[in-house]
Amino acid sequence: MSSPIITWGAIGAGDVFERKSGAPLYQVSRSKLHGLTRRDSVSGAQVAEKHGCRFYASPEALLATDEVNAVYIATPPQEHLEHALLACPRPTLVEKPMAMSTAECLAMVEAFEGARAPLAVAYYRRGYPSIQKLRNMTRNTVGQWHIHLNDTFPTSHRVDLVQALLGEIQSIGLETPTQEDASFRHTEGPVIVLKCLQGTARLTSTWGENGTPERIHLCYGEKVMDLIDLKQGLLLVDGELQKCGTLPWTHWGCVENVVAHLLDGEPLLCDGREGLKSTAVLDVVSCLQVGEQQPFDVAHCPQPNLERSAELGLLG
Repeated sequence: MSSPIITWGAIGAGDVFERKSGAPLYQVSRSKLHGLTRRDSVSGAQVAEKHGCRFYASPEALLATDEVNAVYIATPPQEHLEHALLACPRPTLVEKPMAMSTAECLAMVEAFEGARAPLAVAYYRRGYPSIQKLRNMTRNTVGQWHIHLNDTFPTSHRVDLVQALLGEIQSIGLETPTQEDASFRHTEGPVIVLKCLQGTARLTSTWGENGTPERIHLCYGEKVMDLIDLKQGLLLVDGELQKCGTLPWTHWGCVENVVAHLLDGEPLLCDGREGLKSTAVLDVVSCLQVGEQQPFDVAHCPQPNLERSAELGLLG
């Protein structure tokens, strides 16, 4: 008797697929890639050949086959809602940002919950060994942590990691940077302050990938932990270096987790309800002025102010 296997169909095989997520879909144990779509049929066929799968001219054609039992969506965010609704009720992994607004995210979540189908969001840094180690530490303590995240990776990912490490966000503020924030800033912009169940996080609203390692600095009383290179897993604990390990591809842990969820019942690292919170936080931030703070309630999030989002550097 053959072992169960997850057979993926990928909607959108662009840069993210080629650099980060494509290979794990068929290299992770008990996982294979049946086919993919891409707007440009010539390059799409070439990518499919490179990854040893079939090319389909449209998402509808891909989803018409019975061979696909899970879907990965990596199209532009403005298309995520449309493609997620097409994929439902198949189990689906959608790229971040999950959608263009909290309302769109909720529409996706409600569709999958109504169909009793899993929906996961590819906040893949949750699957890094270094983040798993920090999460075990923060979630197994009683008290308040203080966290700074530097601004060399997307704001939505940083907000998501705050939730992963410190639990539910209680309030959101926007402040003028302080001297304490200076060593974590490479870009201009106000500081987002997130007060959570297990502590407070500060992060600059803007971001830029300038080659500086992604960093998370944590304090808990007199204990200091400094993840000086998130991707390489280099963690200083009270000044002593620990190597947490790395993954072969950024999305490896994320894909591995979805496969384990579908075949073994493991909890998802980031399901739809959890994934939409980052979008909701940034929707709120886009409507705040510096000096304002307000309680966070996903059920009462405003429509995003897209002009303000661009001004604050929240997009991406």
